[in-house]
Amino acid sequence: MVNETMQALTLILSLIIAFLFLLSFFQFVLAVQANLKDNQWQIGVLRAMGMNQGDVRVMTLVESTSVILSAIVLGFGVGYVMTVATLSVIHITQEMPIDYSIDWKMVGALFSMALLTVNYGTDLCISQVSKKKITAILKGD
Repeated sequence: MVNETMQALTLILSLIIAFLFLLSFFQFVLAVQANLKDNQWQIGVLRAMGMNQGDVRVMTLVESTSVILSAIVLGFGVGYVMTVATLSVIHITQEMPIDYSIDWKMVGALFSMALLTVNYGTDLCISQVSKKKITAILKGD
């Protein structure tokens, strides 16, 4: 009975995580598009100086990946500290044993899904800028 309840709870939480990743993917794509639109002239200047489309793609991917990795580290750290603090209060008030273990499979799955989202979202957005001619980018078209 307890095992079935845990499996049902895990399924519900996994569905919530998948839904949140879907929402965050669309938000990420919009953020990258806005960033590329703001930096379109700088990208045009870099391409005019000799940077090819692959270099622009790598530059954008590194920037996006560094932002996501810092968000993952900060989010995991703050979340873990808040979890330990909350569970400590529950432990003090209810005097029940609490397990502070981390589900590393879930953390790894979330980490890999975040990196795949960054890679796919950046590729999707940078392909639109890469198709434009350098002169069109510099003119602001």
